[in-house]
Amino acid sequence: MWEQLKNLKSRKIILILEYEVIKVPYIPKNQREELDSEISNLASRVRLTFDISIQPGVVNYTLTRLLSEIFKNIPENYAKYEKMVGLLELIKMELMRKKIFVYEDQKCKQNGEVF
Repeated sequence: MWEQLKNLKSRKIILILEYEVIKVPYIPKNQREELDSEISNLASRVRLTFDISIQPGVVNYTLTRLLSEIFKNIPENYAKYEKMVGLLELIKMELMRKKIFVYEDQKCKQNGEVF
């Protein structure tokens, strides 16, 4: 891991180190299976009904409503919103760590560094 960190820009290193401290709570495969078909159905409906390249707000709306529905039985207070924002931040960090950084590294190797 440290070899990878040496090649990353400092802002990326900070995000990765924060991620390592927080640790994403992965769920067991049997729990994923309970959710995956419903999630896939919803995603398919969004993709088939809307052109998200033109209307990215549809994805924003869908995710916002999903998060709101999941947390709807929790009383409205700061802790609730802090938890919701924290989850979104962790999702962002996981996307960056697993997909965006890997993509950027591939493109740098392919096209050369900018700096």
